Amino acid sequence: MKLKTNPDYVRQKGVAAVRIWDAMENRPSSTACNVTALRTADLHPIASAVMHAGGIHGFLELRPGTYKLLVEPISQAYVPSLRTLVIPSAPTPPVFLDARLRPSPSYGRQAHAAVLRGTVQWTATRRPARWACIFGWLFPTAGPTTPINATWTRTNARGEFALILRHPPPNSDGDVPAYTASLEIHATTPPPATDLADDDFSDLVVDDGTDAAVQARQPLSRTVSAPCMPDDDLSLNSDSYTTTDPRTGVTQSHTVILLT
Repeated sequence: MKLKTNPDYVRQKGVAAVRIWDAMENRPSSTACNVTALRTADLHPIASAVMHAGGIHGFLELRPGTYKLLVEPISQAYVPSLRTLVIPSAPTPPVFLDARLRPSPSYGRQAHAAVLRGTVQWTATRRPARWACIFGWLFPTAGPTTPINATWTRTNARGEFALILRHPPPNSDGDVPAYTASLEIHATTPPPATDLADDDFSDLVVDDGTDAAVQARQPLSRTVSAPCMPDDDLSLNSDSYTTTDPRTGVTQSHTVILLT
């Protein structure tokens, strides 16, 4: 789905400002994005925002109504985000909305944090589990299993993810206790029946609301856990299968995380 503006539809009726955040750093980001208001019913592009200083993207013309807001980062370090944007009937103050971007597999390493990576696919079709939510947290390997530093991200259009988990500081003796990372994979079912292009966002799930609301929006498909320490860069892929090219006869091995 290629996104283009439809200038005949817009009217100078409302104003909205979208501030981009880096969810990992928990602060505003100046990363450039394509921010597009989509018609809710069919995701038809209505208008594109203009980027201003400080990572603010503004709409000067939008009819009152409810839109889906697609945020496509230019940087490969983030996955796209879909939000709900409501423009009330004029006259009203400007609408302000924060869009928190989640890390992609290309996001940079973080100090005193572990990176957990994987490629998620559907068992039946071997297609990628696109835009699945990956929720994760730490807990001491020896001790209570109370979640520590819970966070989440999404897989990209190819089913790949990188979840960054920050570790607590060393204890008073300077020792770093052993931790285990626990991950939940929440994926939309049923998956698309055909292959979709990387820039097709028709199956992207909205990121509205609290973390708990995001988690509840897609069913739990699988849990994965692994020991991890600060500065680890771990692959959680554990399911293997092979494919053979019918033209060349070449067999390839694949190691992924499969969902049923």
